[in-house]
Amino acid sequence: MRGLIKEHAYQYSNNDGCISTPEGGNMELVAAYNYTDLSDHKAGIRGGRSNDWSLTYNYYINKYVLVRVRGSYTRTTDRAGYDDNEVKILETRLQIKF
Repeated sequence: MRGLIKEHAYQYSNNDGCISTPEGGNMELVAAYNYTDLSDHKAGIRGGRSNDWSLTYNYYINKYVLVRVRGSYTRTTDRAGYDDNEVKILETRLQIKF
């Protein structure tokens, strides 16, 4: 799920066939969840399961530069030879688009 919390609405890019990069001054909030299952107990495969939740704040300085702050929580289970594990990450990024 994503949405702009300040400024203009999303625009469509005919060149890329998707949402275009928001204009400068826009703030965006993105909530995401990912589930990956690499295990198949019927086949005897314990490749692991991963659950990942994240919340990202994007500030578009202009059309080509953005600042991103992302927090995530990932939990992995059911891996052969490994204990269940979890990690919490807070990261920032200055992104320049070419």
